[in-house]
Amino acid sequence: MSPILFEFKGRHADLFEVYSSYNLNVDPENDLNGDGWPGPCDFLISFQSSYVVQAPIFSLVEAKNDNIELGLGQCVAQMLGAQLYNLKEDRSVPTIYGCVTTGKDWQFLTLHGQLVTIDTKQYYLNQPGELLGILDWIVGQFDHIPSIALTT
Repeated sequence: MSPILFEFKGRHADLFEVYSSYNLNVDPENDLNGDGWPGPCDFLISFQSSYVVQAPIFSLVEAKNDNIELGLGQCVAQMLGAQLYNLKEDRSVPTIYGCVTTGKDWQFLTLHGQLVTIDTKQYYLNQPGELLGILDWIVGQFDHIPSIALTT
């Protein structure tokens, strides 16, 4: 796990779980499964810390060949998978967040309904306060949703 994710998990240990290489098998007919494309999620953040994924809201993709652009499609597919997973589990959330990272460079995305937004700004590991601030802000977006039921 990256140092940023490790620190983030430490700050919010009771709020969510980080899953690594988790297969979101939500729609095999449309190739949204872990066995095909886009493959397992590099990291998936799910609220309600548990051994079973519940209400995934954030997908983090490790960039291939240190190229963030190559990871954007995979991240969008995994965010769509998380959105469909939440709908099937009757745990819909308004926005799914995502990020592609080389470990040093980070780029964030959102999926709201059918609209994907890619932040044009890249963030850098040498700015840990800014990265952690973004991740903390994302957590703050879910503290008012009863189906997620965050507690601090």
